[in-house]
Amino acid sequence: MKQMILLTLILSIPLSAQDNVDEVIEEVEEIIEDAVEEIEVELEALNDNGHKNHSESERYNEDQWKSEDETITDEIIFYKDHVIPSGDVSYDYIRIIGGDLIVDGTVKGKITLIGGDVKLNETAVLDGQIVVVGGNVQKHTNTVINGKIIESNLKEGLLYRETDSEEDIQGTTNFELEERSDRAKQSWIHPEAPTFVYNRNEGVLLNYFHKRWDRRTLSSFRVTSSFGVRLKPNHTPDYSQRLTMEKTFGLNRNITVFGSGFKESQTDDAYRLPLNENTLASILGRQDFYDRWDETGWEAGFGVDISRLKIKAAYSEASQDSISVADIWSVFEKNRILRDNIPVTHLDKVKTTEVTAAFRTKDYNPLKNGLALFGQSEWYDTGDKSEGRINRTLAMGIANLEIAEGIIFRTRMMGGTSAGTLLAHRYFGVGGLGSVSAHPFKAQMGDQFVQGNFEFIVTPEFTDSGWQVKLFADAGHAWMKTNYGFDLEKIKSSAITSFGIGIGIGIGDIDDLDWMINISQPMNEGGVLQTTVRCNYNF
Repeated sequence: MKQMILLTLILSIPLSAQDNVDEVIEEVEEIIEDAVEEIEVELEALNDNGHKNHSESERYNEDQWKSEDETITDEIIFYKDHVIPSGDVSYDYIRIIGGDLIVDGTVKGKITLIGGDVKLNETAVLDGQIVVVGGNVQKHTNTVINGKIIESNLKEGLLYRETDSEEDIQGTTNFELEERSDRAKQSWIHPEAPTFVYNRNEGVLLNYFHKRWDRRTLSSFRVTSSFGVRLKPNHTPDYSQRLTMEKTFGLNRNITVFGSGFKESQTDDAYRLPLNENTLASILGRQDFYDRWDETGWEAGFGVDISRLKIKAAYSEASQDSISVADIWSVFEKNRILRDNIPVTHLDKVKTTEVTAAFRTKDYNPLKNGLALFGQSEWYDTGDKSEGRINRTLAMGIANLEIAEGIIFRTRMMGGTSAGTLLAHRYFGVGGLGSVSAHPFKAQMGDQFVQGNFEFIVTPEFTDSGWQVKLFADAGHAWMKTNYGFDLEKIKSSAITSFGIGIGIGIGDIDDLDWMINISQPMNEGGVLQTTVRCNYNF
C-alpha cells in the first residue's frame, strides 16, 4: 500500500521539483509511512462495532476536550466525503482515505486525510488537529484556528507545512468559488431560486417562500415547495410555484427519483449570464438578456449524482404560453425600448422527454485548470400530427488552462441542432451579452447554431494587485437547416465575430471578481465599439 501511494505522489510532482527527487522521495516516504502505519494499526484494532479503545498515550488531548457525557470513537472512511455540520462538535479520531472533509462545526479531535481536500467553512472552528497528505486545505477568512494543521500539498511540487495559526495558511489554501454539492443539505433537482427577480416579463418576482421538509437532512424522502408572486405594472398579480417530492437511494444519496408540479417561466438563455446579474441589468439599465415563456404542468424522472457527474432523465406534460412585456422602471436609460418577446404559440399539452448530463472536474472555477461539459437532448410532441416528434439538442464545453502561475487561457465551445420543425421560441440565437459581444441580442436565429468564446486572462495573482486584465474574442452563427447543413465554408462566411479587452478588480478572494468593464469591437463591417459592465465572468 505504501509503495502505491508513494508512486502516485512522486508522479504528481512537476518536472521542476524532480531534480532533487531523492530528497523528495525520502521526505514523502516518512510522511506516508507514518500515515499508513497509523491506518494499519486502526484496521487491526477495530472491534465488532467498528470502534477501538485507545490507551491514554494515543489520545489527542482527550482530557482537555472530553466531558463526562461524551464518548470518543475512531472511524475509518473510504472514498466518501465527511461533513461536520454547523453546531456539531467532533471529538473523534477519523481517518479519511480518498474523500474530502467539509467542516462547518468544531473539530476537537484528530482527523487524518489521504488523497482528499479539507474545506473549513465560515462557521468552522479547529481546536484539535488535521493532517492532510496529498490534498489541499481551503479555508474561509472567518474560520477560527486554535489547533494545528499539517499539510503535504503537491500542487507546486512537494509542499509541507505545519501551522498553529490561520495567518500561516497561504497560497493554495484559498477558498474556492465553486464547492462540491452537499447532497445531504440541498437538492439539485429542485434548487432554491433567488428571493428577488426583476425583468421585463415577470416585473418583480418575489420568491418569498422556499421550504424543505426532510427531517433536517436526515430523511431520504424530501418534499420541497417554492412559491413566488409576480407584480407587473398595470397587471393583475400572478404567481409562480413548484412542488417537488424526492426519494434518494444509496449510501451517498446519489440516486434520486422525483416528481414535480409547477407553474413557472422557462428560458433557453440561462447560459448567457446568472439570473441575479440579469436582475441588476434590468434595474440599472432597463436591459433583459433572457427570452421566456410560461409553462404549467408536471414532470417525473430520476437523477444520478456520481461525484462530479450528474445525469437527469425526465418526462413532462405541460401547457406553454407567452408572457407579456411589462414597462419596467430603471435607474438609468429610462427611455430604452424594451425588446418584444419571441412569438409563442399557445399549446395545451406538450409532451417532453429530456435527458441532461453535466460534468465538472474537481474544484472547477474560472481561474484554474479545469473542464466543464454539458449536454441536453429533448424530444417533444406538440400534438400536431403533421409536425410529429421534434428533437432539440444542445452541447457545451468549457476548458481552462493555466499557462503559467496567474495566467489563464479559457475557451467555451457550443453547438445545437434539431430534427423536425423546431418551434420558433425554441430557436437557437447568437449575438449579445454572453454570446457574441458587440452585436445585437440574437442577431442571428435558427434551428442550428455554433459558437466559440476565447479569453486570455492575467489574474491578480500575477499582477500582485487586485487588478485583472483579459483579451477576448467571440464568434458564432445560427441558421436554418433548410438553407444548408453543417457546411463549414458557409458557416465561416456567415458567422458574426468580435474581439475586445476587459479590465476588472477583485477586492475579496483572489479567485473572486467584483466587477469588470469590457470594451468590444465587431470584426464584421459596420460595427461600433460597445462597453459593458459585468459582475461575473463571461462564462
